[in-house]
Amino acid sequence: ATADALRRIFHRQTAPRTAVVGIDDPAGRFVFEALVAAGEQRVIPVSAREVAPGGVWAAEDGALRDDIDGQAVPAVDLAGVAAFPGEANRRRGAAAYAAARAAGVAAPSAAASLRSYPGLVGHQQTLAVVDGVRYVDDSGATTPFAAAESAACYANVQWIAANGVAKDAIAISGPDDLQIAVATARQAALADGRPDPVVLLSPGGRLDGDDATDNMSVASAFRWIVAALPGARTEDED
Repeated sequence: ATADALRRIFHRQTAPRTAVVGIDDPAGRFVFEALVAAGEQRVIPVSAREVAPGGVWAAEDGALRDDIDGQAVPAVDLAGVAAFPGEANRRRGAAAYAAARAAGVAAPSAAASLRSYPGLVGHQQTLAVVDGVRYVDDSGATTPFAAAESAACYANVQWIAANGVAKDAIAISGPDDLQIAVATARQAALADGRPDPVVLLSPGGRLDGDDATDNMSVASAFRWIVAALPGARTEDED
């Protein structure tokens, strides 16, 4: 979202007002500084890259700190929570925690909620871990930016995406391509040798046209294919 669009969202708030604002991109930083300067509402900064005085931030190792009360106390370790891989998800976790605290939720309860959060269906949702390979459904990512942000959350990823989204992705045009794409990604993940391999479905665009049901069909097919994979299954299955 642009800075102007973000500012309009916050200016529509009614009292008592609290704005939770990500400061890791230029637009967010601009909005945060503008709201603080206006002094019309409480403003809580969140970050996954840097210390956010008066707010909530998540370090690269997943450690979330809460400085809302000016004490910068450890809040929760996101590193062990499968629903929060990578920078983008650490930032979402920080924002969710900050919003809960702003709404009056006690810090221990907000932290416990993050630890138990299973993720949303179709949004970086772990379906299974088979022979050490994690299969992740991010079929809700229907823009190139969202899909690229999702892929960047994993150090060792085999990315399945719509045709033309990214040159380093395994391209598909619809459900009929998926069986071969998953087999290709699985083979590459097993042969790679690096730790924590991930096969990620993150389309980054509409498949077979503009009908959202086509993406839903691909997501359903991906679930069926992953459920039928042979091999040893371990934790984090839904």
